[in-house]
Amino acid sequence: MTLCCVSKVKAQILDDSTKMKYSPASVFMQKGEDVYYNHSRYTHPSTSLTGLQSYQPLFVNGVYSQDLGNYLTPRGKVTPFTPTTIGARYGFTAFDDFAIQPDSIDYTDTRSPFTSLDYVQGSKGQQHIYVVHSRNVSPRWNVTATIHRMSSRKLLGAINKTEKQALNWGFALNSRYYSKDARYQFLGQIISMSHYNYDQGGIVPSTGDSTNKDLYDYDLSKVALYGVKTTDKRVSGRLYQQYSIRKDSSIQLFSQWDIVSRLNQYNDPNPRADTAFYPAIFNDSNSTVDKATYLQSDLKLGVKGSNSFLFYSAYYKARYYKYALPNTTVSGKEGFNAILGGELITKLSKSLYAGINAELAAASSEHVVEGSIIQKYVEVRYRHMQYTPTFQEQLYDGNHIRWNNQFNLEDLQQLTALLRVRYGSFSFSPSTKWMQFKNYVYMDQSAHPAQFNSDLNVWSSNLNVSFNKRLWFFENTFQYNFSSDDNILKVPETINKTRVLIQGHLFKKATFMQIGVDVFFRSAWIGNLYMPVTQQFYLGNSSNTFNQLDAYALFDVFLNMQVKTARFFVKMAYLNQGLGSNGYMVTPYYSGAPRTFEFGINWQFFD
Repeated sequence: MTLCCVSKVKAQILDDSTKMKYSPASVFMQKGEDVYYNHSRYTHPSTSLTGLQSYQPLFVNGVYSQDLGNYLTPRGKVTPFTPTTIGARYGFTAFDDFAIQPDSIDYTDTRSPFTSLDYVQGSKGQQHIYVVHSRNVSPRWNVTATIHRMSSRKLLGAINKTEKQALNWGFALNSRYYSKDARYQFLGQIISMSHYNYDQGGIVPSTGDSTNKDLYDYDLSKVALYGVKTTDKRVSGRLYQQYSIRKDSSIQLFSQWDIVSRLNQYNDPNPRADTAFYPAIFNDSNSTVDKATYLQSDLKLGVKGSNSFLFYSAYYKARYYKYALPNTTVSGKEGFNAILGGELITKLSKSLYAGINAELAAASSEHVVEGSIIQKYVEVRYRHMQYTPTFQEQLYDGNHIRWNNQFNLEDLQQLTALLRVRYGSFSFSPSTKWMQFKNYVYMDQSAHPAQFNSDLNVWSSNLNVSFNKRLWFFENTFQYNFSSDDNILKVPETINKTRVLIQGHLFKKATFMQIGVDVFFRSAWIGNLYMPVTQQFYLGNSSNTFNQLDAYALFDVFLNMQVKTARFFVKMAYLNQGLGSNGYMVTPYYSGAPRTFEFGINWQFFD
């Protein structure tokens, strides 16, 4: 079924002279999820200008994150980050946004070599280089390589103008092969990342100031830590295979092997100079080298199948894990999870689907059950799960912070609902997400994990509106957040993102251009603080004035332009700096980036 779809599209690539014309339409891409669900849909390399200038957003898919006010600094989700599966979990997620995620990989089938180059440069030292090259070794075998390098320089307390804030190197190699009759398919990938962040511990305000106005001196600011570095290294691999016993894909055998190796490290060459910042020094006052390592291997074996109205799967997953703290005498955690799972999706009518999926680890009493109803205009999902806290939340032993916790299983009920309405060029989409936690694990005001034994309810409601009329385009996302106990979880009450632009062709349609403004607003809140030793955001104390972050708005103006297969943007970020305030706070003691000029280019080659 998949090959049939491809052959029909490929035939359209020929022009009237039967000469092959290569373009985005000759590059076919699928996620691993599409292959697993036997979807015959394909995507092509993006040629859209909309959003080209937004390469480092903090508000993505309705979820707001906080960072340390600079590109590539640690990020933490403000609303609870819930796992997607049960079993052993590592923790240490502060740099996840800068890693290539296994599920995000595009498996490509291209008629000619395809290359995509991305380059972004900011006047405050932000740099982003992203290169993708894909080619078919044979008509049914593709290999794709991705390399990215990102960096930023310090904006706070920098000793010189070139001092690095963060550096990231990433690499991915993936391959896809399918047999002539498409009954056998193979997907493989390997991904690596090395991320270095030179932590500063935040600004140290002058003793005579009790307001945030003292925190916008940028390069002249005094910071708490110097010469300190955080390292996050990770390597992951995946091998996926499926074979259709029947030609109609109604009975298929599949296997997936995932392996991941992680290292997180915190280095301070002179902790004696930083005793005012650290809660304690337990082992060595001359040098701090805290390490945590993790190895996880998942082998998933199962049967699945689909037809025009049904998809089903049943599988067994064996997980081996090993969590270690190499520089200590504390024993880590090593073991094995046996997980049973399955899924059923039915097509009830032309535009109505219902599904249920579940996983169970009987030995640990962990489980997850999720049901969904999806229609053209309405989507409703419900999830209930019990899961073990991460290893980092259970056990950590460092030179400055340590804990050994015996936490109960966390319990989550989650209900999400979405409505889609479209009338001509106007679209309206309200959504809401309710989460109820029992035994919720959070980072308390001392930067240690704690468990809340009562119920915690969290609401997050979004309203998305867009309008497109001739040359004008408008879109707005408004979010309202609520936490039933702000002693455990504090959230900003409102977040709003607006984009207004005018677009059209120029020079006899030789180029397409957009000129617009992005506006981001976040209401005042008691912000989460950041502890670089453990790479964790933790609960702020409302009695401390510097934890009380004022509301702020950012105005960015941009120009996007497309010429053939090249897309460009120029942007002035935080244009409104100095109008009412000389800065804003994303995280307590970390001021957001000042006004910045940025430009970037994406250039695609199809031969």
